[in-house]
Amino acid sequence: MSDIILHETIQGISSADDQLNIFAQAIHQNPDVVVITDRNATIVYSNPRFTELTGYSAEEALGKNPRILQSGDTKP
Repeated sequence: MSDIILHETIQGISSADDQLNIFAQAIHQNPDVVVITDRNATIVYSNPRFTELTGYSAEEALGKNPRILQSGDTKP
């Protein structure tokens, strides 16, 4: 009985992991800018389109507030 429960649990985790990977790829490959922030409005993720349009690399944007796009520090 416990083997069946363990097997079902592993299948559920695997399915959730597959769905998460699909979702992550969809965001990463999205032709629109995607920026994800935490509760404090700190950037925790930006997709490649963000870099193409703003000139900020993902590493430069990470940990910043999206207001960097409105400031005098905005890159040309």
